[in-house]
Amino acid sequence: MKFTKTLCMILALCMILTVCSMGVLSASAADEEPAEVGATYANGDFTMPTLATVTAGGWEFSDIALNDVTAEEKDILAKALEGLVGVSYEAKTVIATQTVAGKNYAFLCVATPATADSEPYWTVVVVYADLQGNTELTCINTIDPAFIATLENLPEIDSGAWASAVKENGVVVNEAVSNAFMNYTGVDLLPIAVLGTQLVSGTNYRMLAYGTTVTATPVSGLYVVDVYVNLEGGSEITSVKAFDLNTYVSAPAPVEPEEDPTEEDPTEAEEEGEKSPQTGHTSGVALAIVLVMIAMIGAGVSVYTIAKKRG
Repeated sequence: MKFTKTLCMILALCMILTVCSMGVLSASAADEEPAEVGATYANGDFTMPTLATVTAGGWEFSDIALNDVTAEEKDILAKALEGLVGVSYEAKTVIATQTVAGKNYAFLCVATPATADSEPYWTVVVVYADLQGNTELTCINTIDPAFIATLENLPEIDSGAWASAVKENGVVVNEAVSNAFMNYTGVDLLPIAVLGTQLVSGTNYRMLAYGTTVTATPVSGLYVVDVYVNLEGGSEITSVKAFDLNTYVSAPAPVEPEEDPTEEDPTEAEEEGEKSPQTGHTSGVALAIVLVMIAMIGAGVSVYTIAKKRG
């Protein structure tokens, strides 16, 4: 009888130690933080979208734009896009060029995915044409009307830099929008494209425009212009910002791959008290194992001692 009671006490002690070790394991797992997932290309606070998000902020796609692409320019774009499937690109105008050993073209295009129920969106397609007539697609960047990259001022144009294409005629817009452009002072603005519209108590128009400052030393460049038209037909320009051309003619910087946690030395991680990449737990696992081992050894020694005395 005494032997049975002693054995029960030993087993109870083992269970208590086991429960404690399980608690340590649970607490260790709870302390883990989820790993970051994914990464995006960002230029300052501006994140370059990889797909069209034209409904963000209530902005709707609008395809009103100039159609002044020459036959030669259309041919250059078509050759560069040969073999590209999934999305078709319709060039509306050339917004900028860069003279190098040949020429770089920045085409403002309407992109239309081939998949059903997909909405068109605006892109800047950059193409290089060499002196022999060969072409190469450099990059394609989406213009999201809700998140357009802008600058405080127009950048100074250095030798060899991109230059905004000079436009003589603007896109035809409704009378209210046209009046807003005519009444604006400080910069002579010529609308090139309506990138999006937004229904409010009236309508907001977000437009790309070619502009020249009304100053002693005029400076020309591209602008993002917001025009508000109220329900009575009154209109005004509410915002004029320099278009960040460089963002849209540059290939996105490659995303640095995250380090593979399996390549980490587990011994080093345990010494530093960090998470073990193989078990996913902290050094509390070691404490739990020690508790279980103590319980097992204690139980074995006790049973052996009692059995020896009874024998």
